[in-house]
Amino acid sequence: ILCLAIPIFDAAYVIYTRCRAGLNPIAADRRHFHHSLIASGLSQFQSVSAIYFISLTVGIAGLLPVAYPDYSFWWIPYLAALFLFFIVFFE
Repeated sequence: ILCLAIPIFDAAYVIYTRCRAGLNPIAADRRHFHHSLIASGLSQFQSVSAIYFISLTVGIAGLLPVAYPDYSFWWIPYLAALFLFFIVFFE
């Protein structure tokens, strides 16, 4: 589930901003995270690779408590929430 966190939150954020602006929530525009990465100077391949890398990293972090149950990983949900906060509010 955590591997899909970036695309799900990106889609939810874009739909929310479109509704707030009074636009059609399913109309195409350039408000998605990968468009922000492209606008910052990355190529399309680099943008998609960055999103894949972030999704992979978050997915691995989600598997750590399962793979190592003896260790305390209480900080992972907080780190994921902080990361998503930065993606949503500083894009």
